[in-house]
Amino acid sequence: MSDLVLENLVTTTYLGGDKVRITAGDRSFEADQRTNTGRPGSGFCPLELVAAALGS
Repeated sequence: MSDLVLENLVTTTYLGGDKVRITAGDRSFEADQRTNTGRPGSGFCPLELVAAALGS
């Protein structure tokens, strides 16, 4: 087990039209009403879980 701790800033940017961009490091995607708009059929995607995953 390692004691290494990585910190990644997770930001959200409102894009208008009820859309946001979630960014962590060099990874980002756009979301609309808790659904990832970049992946058709992605279904329900809680932003809190996505932000945590991007930040990990």
